[in-house]
Amino acid sequence: MFSSHRQFSPQQRRVGMIVATVPVMCGTGFVLYKRLVLGQPQRLAEPGKPGPRPDEAFHLSRQSTKP
Repeated sequence: MFSSHRQFSPQQRRVGMIVATVPVMCGTGFVLYKRLVLGQPQRLAEPGKPGPRPDEAFHLSRQSTKP
């Protein structure tokens, strides 16, 4: 049905690039706005503290078995 070897026109490539980059630019701009205008501190990882385990990171997908 769909071919993976399809050639896109230059206009289609431009639109695809815009669709892919606009959300990234909006998100980055929002984070910078919160930091520079609203004065919120930059989020930093604590040294020596491990990040969440994969099974804890997606706690909404299954019930917790911890008491």
